Amino acid sequence: MVVYKLTYFNIMGRAELTRVMFAQAGVEYEDVRLTFEEWGKLKPSSVFGQLPMLEIDGVQYCQTPAINSYLSKKFGFSGKTEEERMRVEMIGFCIHDMAMKIPHMEKDEKKKKEGFERAFKEDVPPLLQKLEAILKQNKNGDGYFVDELSSADMAWMLMADYFEIKCPDLLKAVPKLAALAKKVAEEPKIIAHKKSRPNTEVYLLFPIITMVVYKLTYFNIMGRAELTRVMFAQAGVKYEDVRLTPEEWGKMKPSSVFGQLPMLEVDGVQYCQSPAINSYLSKKFGFSGKTEEERMRVEMIGFCIHDMAMKIPYMEKDEQKRKEGFERAFKEEIPPLLQKIEALLKQNKNGDGYFVGELSSADMGWMLMADYFKLKCPDLLKAVPKLAALAKKVAAEPKISAWIKSRPKTEM
Repeated sequence: MVVYKLTYFNIMGRAELTRVMFAQAGVEYEDVRLTFEEWGKLKPSSVFGQLPMLEIDGVQYCQTPAINSYLSKKFGFSGKTEEERMRVEMIGFCIHDMAMKIPHMEKDEKKKKEGFERAFKEDVPPLLQKLEAILKQNKNGDGYFVDELSSADMAWMLMADYFEIKCPDLLKAVPKLAALAKKVAEEPKIIAHKKSRPNTEVYLLFPIITMVVYKLTYFNIMGRAELTRVMFAQAGVKYEDVRLTPEEWGKMKPSSVFGQLPMLEVDGVQYCQSPAINSYLSKKFGFSGKTEEERMRVEMIGFCIHDMAMKIPYMEKDEQKRKEGFERAFKEEIPPLLQKIEALLKQNKNGDGYFVGELSSADMGWMLMADYFKLKCPDLLKAVPKLAALAKKVAAEPKISAWIKSRPKTEM
């Protein structure tokens, strides 16, 4: 009997999809809702200083995408095949991206009003059209995103609930999506959850044995596609590595699944969102651990490495702000995160192994992050010798070493 404990604030926010899945699965869990003062006291002892946090038999996990991916698979809400699972995750991340178009956190009232208008009139409608087109690929839009109810359907229901409050006209243009949201909301266990849950602020809703043909499309840089390429190399699986110029992408973009790169095609079917792509390939190639708990750990660490990378202001155009941002990231923000990641590594063979029992996508993701630190701020790695040794060990894997030597010399 697994004991689950979910900790978050007393709002819907990033924990609501998790709560809905627990409700639909009929699985008991402790729903802990903290005040900000209570979280301030608990934060130093939490795994990464982040909420939501899911505890499984006393072991802490964070990162909403990792938690929801784990529960989705555990409860049977992620499709029946690996391709369906990637489709479910792709849609989930695209719904998250849609939510991110809405400036919930903007403090300037004028900018907030303008941002909401722009989101509801310009940014969100084309994404909804694309989402409805994907829904129509299954039973002409009268079913779910895949054959059975999935976490993607539940996430869409929550997003639609928000639109009904803030901008109901959005749903009139996508009747199939509107009908899907209504159908999911009428599931008896979900109805019961909605009736019994605390009446709180909505806030941010999220923040086969065949010869498969793979085609990866991105720009001629490492960027968001490099972990995918490294996994293909380590797995020894052939794929077409398409590298576009910005001009070529401009022509291709309107016909792509969500107007985003990187894009992975599997037997001609397009998928985007690098977290969904990497999660799919990690499982497909055996780089995601052996148990569901190991898989969640791998994804948690991967997302935390991504969060660390986001502390670095790569895209800042103001040179003074860029310089200050890099200094702040390398001196203040990243060092404590590295200490936490090294502490996680030390839980396995005192830090002399991998993040889980065998080489995983988390180890490869860390190797790439460490390569960047070696170029930009090598002193960072001196404070985490176990992590530095892990990066070196992963880079020495024969297939990865061969890839590093043969790949195009491009901007990191």
